[in-house]
Amino acid sequence: MDSLAGLLLFLDGKSYTGQIFEGFVICLILLNVVSFLLSTDASIEAKVHCDVTHNLDPNCVFDVVEVLSVAIFTGEYLLRLVAIGAKRDSRGRFPYAGFFGRLRWATTDFFSWVDLAAIVPFFVDRLIKA
Repeated sequence: MDSLAGLLLFLDGKSYTGQIFEGFVICLILLNVVSFLLSTDASIEAKVHCDVTHNLDPNCVFDVVEVLSVAIFTGEYLLRLVAIGAKRDSRGRFPYAGFFGRLRWATTDFFSWVDLAAIVPFFVDRLIKA
């Protein structure tokens, strides 16, 4: 098995370590939901010393959770974008090989869109504030 196929098995949770990583990602998603909900309460946000202007602050636990989560989710997306070229279809072909194959995956796969919807707003927000 080549390294891209192994990486794809890991990202798809089809290996032991991949299942652990999937569990970690699920916990990270839940942490993000709880963090977001708590950050909408001004009294809680003030107790954890967060800036109400919502500029990134390394002392604010909500900002730290957001930045680390987006970094992990972005890394996972980019690794999946690279590894998806090793995926075989039912005929043993590689429909997502090469640049255009990966582009086809990124534009047609539902979960690719979900992943992008999770990370793109963070980067757009940072570009607008820059």
